[in-house]
Amino acid sequence: MVRAPYFGAGGRPDSGWGIPPKIFPKKALALVGLFYLTEMKFYTYILQSQKDGKIYIGQTQNLEERLLRHNSNLVRSTKNKGPWNFIYHFDFETRSEAMAFESQLKAFKNNKKVLDFLHKISTQ
Repeated sequence: MVRAPYFGAGGRPDSGWGIPPKIFPKKALALVGLFYLTEMKFYTYILQSQKDGKIYIGQTQNLEERLLRHNSNLVRSTKNKGPWNFIYHFDFETRSEAMAFESQLKAFKNNKKVLDFLHKISTQ
């Protein structure tokens, strides 16, 4: 991880606002002024419950943190239905692309159709 400098009031790092420095991925694209521009990725992911085999479709910017939230019962729709495992995830450059793919998958409204579709596109 690369830490970008945080400059608060008076131009000093963390000058009393109590806001921690921002953390960015190592893959920084450019340094502009005092801030790093980073390549951000967004993901559409599919989880499967070990408890009953049901699937959950969502989108996020941080896969590890999101899985932890699902397995810690912090997500209302998956609470007490896990533990959960990733079965698929897809990378996108923008959140809107990830959300559009998430909506496409949720439109199937049938776990078997979703899984058949995912298997089909992942083997192409």
